[in-house]
Amino acid sequence: MTDANPVANPVASIIIPTLNEESTISETISRIPAILRACCQILVIDGLSTDATIDEAKRVGADILLVDQPGKGFAMREGAHHA
Repeated sequence: MTDANPVANPVASIIIPTLNEESTISETISRIPAILRACCQILVIDGLSTDATIDEAKRVGADILLVDQPGKGFAMREGAHHA
């Protein structure tokens, strides 16, 4: 996991499960209102993407959790445990 998101004590986590979302992840994160980004952890849970999803998510400041099973369902469960 990275510590890209500067929220020291987040009041909540915004969990975004991903699988090969390179073309949409930056826009998805940028659409989160600034007031929420200031107080919430943005946590991208990636289930074995083979594209640049992780690089794009890091670039826009998300925390990353990599899971070793493909698919968004497993990623969602893991995100809830780590948020």
